[in-house]
Amino acid sequence: MSYQIVDHVFKRSPHKGATFVVLAALATFARPNGVAYPAQATLVKRSRLSLRAVRNAIHALIEAGDVEILRPGSGVSSTRYRFAEMYMVDDREAPDASLERHELPQGEAPAAALRGTRCRPERHEVPGREARGAALERHEVPPNQLSESVRESVNESVTESAQARERLRERISKMFGREPESKWSKAEMIALDAVASLGTSESDLEALSRYYRTKLIPADKDYRRRTVGALLENWQGELDRARGFVREQKQRANSIL
Repeated sequence: MSYQIVDHVFKRSPHKGATFVVLAALATFARPNGVAYPAQATLVKRSRLSLRAVRNAIHALIEAGDVEILRPGSGVSSTRYRFAEMYMVDDREAPDASLERHELPQGEAPAAALRGTRCRPERHEVPGREARGAALERHEVPPNQLSESVRESVNESVTESAQARERLRERISKMFGREPESKWSKAEMIALDAVASLGTSESDLEALSRYYRTKLIPADKDYRRRTVGALLENWQGELDRARGFVREQKQRANSIL
């Protein structure tokens, strides 16, 4: 992690709310060269936002030019992001750094201008520095103290995530004939948190419910998981099977018609 980039995000970012939270979370994975490649599920956990909120925030950051995509993600690798130059350049290395050091083009500086000038940058202050510092301070957010709007946004997102997780838990309980208020084991709840952060679509959840509650599957072809834990640990594979089951049912229905 590059502490400089994290520090510059808190000092220089003009964003607020969920967009700032995601930018700060992304910064904790950045290398000194400004490149970061955490999975979106990891950003969901780090920011405590929903997957949709994280995706919207990333889109807003790309549109604003705070980050760019170096390489889109695939099934085996995460999206590779790079932070904008403003988050990587040190305070002493502003875009007009040559002016701050009083460096004059060769052959164009009159002798009078050079007389008595010392090549020691720390001795020469540029009037523009104060103005730039003030501009940065307008967006400064102390690392250990988020603004009230950010807190409210995070709290709302945490509440939304908790509600979504509870709805998913009740849905899975029905698949296995459990009572909605029945208690889950610690291992099951940990696996549920990981699955909930994936943001499974409503259509996939509906397909999974149909697949697990149907009685049309012959015993010799019934590969459904027998426990909640097994389902959660093999979530993506079971979603694929559920989609296939729904497609097959639709094809049979169409052939009859």
